[in-house]
Amino acid sequence: MADLVSEDVLDWLVQDELDALQEQYLNVSEGGDVEIDEAFDDDRVEMHLRCLKHHQVKRDALQRLFDTELQKMAMKMEAAIHSLDGSIRFHTENLVAFGQSLGETFKGLNGNVKRTKGRDSVKCEDEKERKKFFAWCEETGKLDTLTRLKPEERKPEKREILNFIKNEGGEVPPGIDVETSEDSYKVVLS
Repeated sequence: MADLVSEDVLDWLVQDELDALQEQYLNVSEGGDVEIDEAFDDDRVEMHLRCLKHHQVKRDALQRLFDTELQKMAMKMEAAIHSLDGSIRFHTENLVAFGQSLGETFKGLNGNVKRTKGRDSVKCEDEKERKKFFAWCEETGKLDTLTRLKPEERKPEKREILNFIKNEGGEVPPGIDVETSEDSYKVVLS
């Protein structure tokens, strides 16, 4: 019979029983002990079954409602975050473009567009170019300072080569390519 009864009718059927047990429910929900009935009869068992079904139906409905609302909130949050990410990207890219056109760090009240100067890097990848470089180092007596010391693993010492170029007024040794990376810009909010 209870399976054929709608939720509203079930509420009506058990309401008196629920009202009578309200004090016990409050006690249990606050961490108190469950009071076990002293005498069981068929009517009392049916009352417990009706109330249990009522509470489980209510709990399941509440859980479904919560899950649905949570899903709606998650979808709204994702849409809002996606929109905000687009706005952030828009402003960041515009500020970086401004920094590039300015060519230096900009300091504002709400933050900075920070310029990091591009770094020089030494390239000597080709074996033919390496031989040219090592021959030049031997001629000029710079083999020990511009290369790593183990003869079987001779490699150009890139930091030392950059220091040499800087100190010698920009003279780049034969077989060496110097590449300068582009300046980078970063937005830092204050």
